[in-house]
Amino acid sequence: MLGFAPCYHMVEVFTHAGHSEYGKAARSGKADWNVLVGPYNAAVDWPSSFFWRELMAAYPDAKIILTERDPDAWYKSISSTIFDFMGRDVDPKMMDPILAAQRKMGRYIVSERNIRQSL
Repeated sequence: MLGFAPCYHMVEVFTHAGHSEYGKAARSGKADWNVLVGPYNAAVDWPSSFFWRELMAAYPDAKIILTERDPDAWYKSISSTIFDFMGRDVDPKMMDPILAAQRKMGRYIVSERNIRQSL
């Protein structure tokens, strides 16, 4: 709607091999953001919104638009998507490697990093 295309969205993680592994690189501070989001003119949703601090350090002239959402609607949405995906009981040895990497990234974003930041 704002005219910044192409736009990086969570769907990119599912359609580009290797994108889900950026959680690990970002966690260590070694992500090459130009490889991940360089070809895009904008970014929305996860994982971009989660790594906004890192992206602002990489792109200090970028603009951030903060949107607000009803907390109950947001929780319902994340519960039926990300939480559902991460909560499924799946044998990691039987899981597709790309799905396993996406699940690992989701766990880091939702739990590990939030716990570390609150300490």
